[in-house]
Amino acid sequence: METDLPLEVIYGYKVHPAASLFPLLEGDEFESLVLSIQTLGLINPIILHNGMLIDGRNRLRAVEHLKTKYSNIELVTKNLALDVVSVSEFIMDVNSERRHLSPDQIAFIAAELIPKIQEEKKAKQESTQFKAGNKAGPNGRKGKEPVNTDSYSPIPRDVKQMNEQSTIGQVALASKQSHHKASQAVAVVKAIEAGELPKETKTKILSGEVKLKDVAPKPKKKELNRDLQLELALYHVTQAMDRYMAVEYASIRLLELGINAYIDLLKKELRK
Repeated sequence: METDLPLEVIYGYKVHPAASLFPLLEGDEFESLVLSIQTLGLINPIILHNGMLIDGRNRLRAVEHLKTKYSNIELVTKNLALDVVSVSEFIMDVNSERRHLSPDQIAFIAAELIPKIQEEKKAKQESTQFKAGNKAGPNGRKGKEPVNTDSYSPIPRDVKQMNEQSTIGQVALASKQSHHKASQAVAVVKAIEAGELPKETKTKILSGEVKLKDVAPKPKKKELNRDLQLELALYHVTQAMDRYMAVEYASIRLLELGINAYIDLLKKELRK
């Protein structure tokens, strides 16, 4: 997600870049929100974090609009807890549940936010992993859990877990869209960042003017298949090495054969 662009400012409040990705309400939708606040008052406060607005841009606009006509309308703000793991994830969750966004819009927003969410979670984990209360070994590192080798198979039968941990898998989960839609969104975000698509593409997708399928780069099947083979080979090798370090000596020879087979596969792919 681009961070070098000027921050959106609404009535003096700087808006978090993740919140700015979501389209503002316009027309009848905005008028309905204004009428609701005029009738019931501001039920949900404006949410701030470190002085930055992270939720409630439309409610803020509606309140300020009503203030010009009614003196009894008050703006209510609330600070988000400082120990939140990921501000971007919070923004993604609250907006995806309440907004009527198209599959293309929500998938694209998720593709923009998932890398940022990963960064925030990693930073949070690194800042807390050595705090008091964490169990650690003599060298300060947490020990590994014992590995059960009773049902060990050197070749995983599927890559479901691997797919879920991938960027595309996380985008699909966050946006509740198919892997195909998520892969289109990720490809478009990368193409915009690389300059292969104009920056205006982002605005057009978020506004609903353009669909992902119309601008997504066409995948090169041969290259994608080779990349997947290399990724799987590396995955098998690392999994085998982890088990190699944990099992008893009697199983080592069997694991060596499996490891050598994976390494041979990897070498063959790299030589292509």
